[in-house]
Amino acid sequence: MSKKCRSIIYTLAITTIFVIVFALLYVIFHYGIIRPRFELLGDKKVTLALNEHYNERGYEIFYRFHSYHDEVEVSNDIDENKIGTYTITYYVPSLDIRLKREVKVMDKKKPILKLNGSKQVYTFVNNEFKDEGASAYDDYDGDLTSKIKVKSNVDLSKEGNYKIVYSVQDAAGNKQSIKRSVIVKKDPTKVKLSYNYDDYNNTAMQWWFTKSKTHQREKGALDAKLLKKYDAYYIGEDEKVLYLTFDEGGSDKTYIKQIAHLLDRYEIQGTFFLTRNYILSEPDFIRDLAAHGHVVGNHTRNHLNMSTLANGKEVDKFTDEITSVEKAYMQVTGQEMIKVFRFPKGEESERSMKMLQDLGYRTYFWSHAYYDFAGQLSYDTAYRYMADYYHDGAIYLMHPNNKGNYDALEDFIKLMLEKGYHFKTVDQIK
Repeated sequence: MSKKCRSIIYTLAITTIFVIVFALLYVIFHYGIIRPRFELLGDKKVTLALNEHYNERGYEIFYRFHSYHDEVEVSNDIDENKIGTYTITYYVPSLDIRLKREVKVMDKKKPILKLNGSKQVYTFVNNEFKDEGASAYDDYDGDLTSKIKVKSNVDLSKEGNYKIVYSVQDAAGNKQSIKRSVIVKKDPTKVKLSYNYDDYNNTAMQWWFTKSKTHQREKGALDAKLLKKYDAYYIGEDEKVLYLTFDEGGSDKTYIKQIAHLLDRYEIQGTFFLTRNYILSEPDFIRDLAAHGHVVGNHTRNHLNMSTLANGKEVDKFTDEITSVEKAYMQVTGQEMIKVFRFPKGEESERSMKMLQDLGYRTYFWSHAYYDFAGQLSYDTAYRYMADYYHDGAIYLMHPNNKGNYDALEDFIKLMLEKGYHFKTVDQIK
């Protein structure tokens, strides 16, 4: 036999012996031939979150090829709803052997921390500001509101964007924090107009426009070039676009919320010219309008004829009629008001338009309206008025207190969409 063959035979023999020995050792230890093999499955030390269900992983026990699994007595005192360290004991009476597993129930969940009020608030330079605070609750510790720590860099003496940070820690050391943004702005009601407007014509007039059954763009009470001089408009872009605007002074009965919901369903944004009192009386609705992309325009504080206030004696009252609405909107929504304005009842003068312009506003009249303010209209009448006189770039004026407008609006929207029109807010007019 060659040397190479002997080497191969030797290697195979050694390998076979190794395999046999390994197999015998496995059998001896796995089936507990010499002594019982009693082992836990899973970790010997387990950590549970509070209220988390404990999942028993089990065990294996063999002795002399016999399984003692059904003889194991398991006892534990685990309370998954209570923090603590617990022991599970596994005992085999016939063999008098036991194992233990440690289970630690811990509070791993962070406390719930909620702001009282809005996440972002506006306030004004040198105004009083009362922080609404926050509340905290923990599943195990209960109410932690009194444990909240507050850190603030708010400086009411100057404009700026500030933060208030609220933090809390439970008994187990779990931490949670939340922030509130505080934006300090100049109080718009502190704005003063330096009166120098006597050279501007203050002849009061009421807005009117020419209707067209042929759907043409017609003229209004004032020439478009004169209006543009004062950042004022009565008609929009010369394209297939319509502008739905709604004037609301706070009527006892109004369908404004239903109208807004209808527009939301069609993903159409409208422009709502509102008075101060209405904004303050309907804060949730105003915030909802802003959240859906509608524009809330300024319709004055008291719905007055602004040309009667456009003089040196009444200039501060004129200004307050505008800026107090801005302030109300900022207080309610935490946002600055888009500066679009509509004169109550369309009563205006060149001087009042100029004063509005100097306050940073653009003024919007209309090229489509009907007598929906004088009495309730039927669906048929409202729909006919809406559909008979549409034209490219039409600014529609409607009053939400007229149920006929609400009843007819959806069918009118469908009609215009079928004709290829789309809808914009007036601030998008160039």
